[in-house]
Amino acid sequence: MYFDSYDCASFVIRALNKFDALNATILPDVHLNYTRVNLYSAEPELLGTYEQIMQNKTLHRDFVEFYQEFQNKKRGATDWFVELLDLYETFFLFDRFYLYFNNVYWYLKLHSPKLHVTFNEEPITAILKRRSID
Repeated sequence: MYFDSYDCASFVIRALNKFDALNATILPDVHLNYTRVNLYSAEPELLGTYEQIMQNKTLHRDFVEFYQEFQNKKRGATDWFVELLDLYETFFLFDRFYLYFNNVYWYLKLHSPKLHVTFNEEPITAILKRRSID
């Protein structure tokens, strides 16, 4: 693994554990839901800061087009198929991903299986028993 996985849920888990330590009442039927996306790539290539990327016009154009795919396009509910095609094109036809990590951008040349999405749902009571997450 080239980069540490960033788990957005860890903040919520730490907060819930702190509330529990302070004897706050936490509803036992509440569940924590979160999604994790893992990308599979060859060794990442350091691109640098955004200012450095702007100096290469071809790279900058590709970079901007890539991130535009992730902008909220305010499409209607019937346009979900177009969104799906856009994501397919981004991940499976172009095999590339630009990652922002540690204040710089990296180029990832994706390889099979390219990405793996997991969805987790855990009861709060199970999370409170895991006090080791800090």
